[in-house]
Amino acid sequence: MSRGSNPVFASLLSISLLLAGCGGGGGSDSTGGVGSLTVTLTDSPAHDVSRFTVDITAITLTSTEASVVDGLQHAITVDLATLTRFSQVLSIQAINGGHYTSASITFDFTNSSCFLVDQTTEATLLDDDGAPLAGTVTLPIDLSATPILVSDGGRYEFELDFDLDQALTIDPIANSVSVAPAVVIRTNRTDAHVNVAMGELTGVDVVGGFATMDLQTPSKFFLGAAGLQFSNSTIFQVDGVPAVGNTGVQLLPAKVGKWVQAFVAVNPANGTSTIAYVEVGTGTWNGGQALIEGVIVDRGDSGPNKLFTVHGRSSSFDHSTELFNTDFQVTMKPGGAGVGTRVVRDTSSSTFFTLDSLNIGQRVQVFGTLTGTIMDATATTAIVRAEPTSLFAFANSAPSGGNLQVDLVVAAPLARVEEIGVVTVSTPFAWGADNSVARDANFFDVNVGSLGNSLGIGLGDPVRMDVYFSNVDEASFDATALTLAKLSDTSRLLSLRDRDLGMTLDTQVNGAQIVFTVTGTPGTDERAALDLGLLGFVNLPDPSTVNVGPGASAVFYCLQDATAGTVKAFPTYGTFVTAFEAALTGGSTVKNFVAAGSFDVGSSALSATTVTAIVK
Repeated sequence: MSRGSNPVFASLLSISLLLAGCGGGGGSDSTGGVGSLTVTLTDSPAHDVSRFTVDITAITLTSTEASVVDGLQHAITVDLATLTRFSQVLSIQAINGGHYTSASITFDFTNSSCFLVDQTTEATLLDDDGAPLAGTVTLPIDLSATPILVSDGGRYEFELDFDLDQALTIDPIANSVSVAPAVVIRTNRTDAHVNVAMGELTGVDVVGGFATMDLQTPSKFFLGAAGLQFSNSTIFQVDGVPAVGNTGVQLLPAKVGKWVQAFVAVNPANGTSTIAYVEVGTGTWNGGQALIEGVIVDRGDSGPNKLFTVHGRSSSFDHSTELFNTDFQVTMKPGGAGVGTRVVRDTSSSTFFTLDSLNIGQRVQVFGTLTGTIMDATATTAIVRAEPTSLFAFANSAPSGGNLQVDLVVAAPLARVEEIGVVTVSTPFAWGADNSVARDANFFDVNVGSLGNSLGIGLGDPVRMDVYFSNVDEASFDATALTLAKLSDTSRLLSLRDRDLGMTLDTQVNGAQIVFTVTGTPGTDERAALDLGLLGFVNLPDPSTVNVGPGASAVFYCLQDATAGTVKAFPTYGTFVTAFEAALTGGSTVKNFVAAGSFDVGSSALSATTVTAIVK
């Protein structure tokens, strides 16, 4: 589809209008006219990976009416490990009506890079056969079971999830990673989610509360034009200056030509999408400053300034140099905006945060001047943005009066630092010389408000929370929770990976049940385990039988044929099992099988709401 020759590009497409989607399946059965399509990329949370970059060189969708849509106008390098909280918008464009039943995505691994958690050197990347990973891989995607049916005026979203947990086999001892590309396809997601559009701000209509932007890759290649329709509740941080609604819009004309990152909250249940939060200028990826992102592990005085130790990753102002899993020394100046270091909070319009808001354990982004592992963030242009810190802990008791007391000291291997953001294998926090309130990691008080109501949390229950740590002089609570979840005793991820040597995996289909029998000891490149998330892994005993059946609700089911190089998505477990059984009958064997759902220990049965399988 040529942008210059097609009249459907006559009007600029607005992000706030295009990202809501139609919900459900592919939309209405009637097709024709012109709709609008948003193509996004995300990644499911990946254990043990700090960074994984890959070049995506092409994305296409094809209809039965022979309409071909190019979903990517320029090759893009993406760090999949950073896309676990939101989906990155790759394109927003008009799309001719029709039945879109096939797609493809092309990866180029020539310049791919991977860093594992707790490693400061790059991991060796191998293909599934153990050879150095390089070259391109194109995955044809069969959408015939979940077509995108485009009708006039309809809005559609096509999301690709690379699924690092499924795609990577990690050897932490050798610092190597084997890659077998696996993609999960979602058309018109029905759950609430966040999309982010990034690029250059090109124009502003203050009266209309509207702006235009060029969608760009992080390396500033053009992906397409788009519009931003703000609301009275849109929160802005412009050069780190917080504002809301039209007050924020009025700050934008001076920032035309600068980098913008717009976060769009999509709620398909009620058909709405709103631009909830916008970052512009300094304090963004391409705002002209070096960036450190990580967790504060120590703080104290440095003359009239404050000295913080931040453990995490860095990128130079031009992104030519990056460091991972490193301790950085960051100097900040008290006094706040206009005097010292500006402190803000992610998605917040408050102007009342100070250096005292940056306690030990807090996850932050720091923008300033970086030399090696030393950052100067004392200039008035320096910005520190506090982000939610994810914590895994065990409850000391049930919530009471809005307080949940937890034990953060978690024995290995349960403490998974890529998930929790704070190492808690021993005493987690050296609280810093300038903290006026002592904190006890074994008796850590979290203000959960009403979040704990009806969760049934009691003594010893594992919980996960996203929190902001209290100010250094705050004695009432140690942190305040934004989210709280009791980790289910039954929620499991079955992970099977079978190769030539090691264990034997026998697979049978019995009606709606898939029956796996595992015998022998898995080899170094194999896996037979139940993943309990933050509660760790449980390897299946030898021998083991696991039954996989349909869950109470269907989320997504994907079948990838490694021989044919195809991926097919299914709307129900039943249609997936039919195709899976046909593949086995045709001589294919299971290479990878990952299924999430509720697991019954007594019957060794998993009721699967999601499945991704690779056969060969």
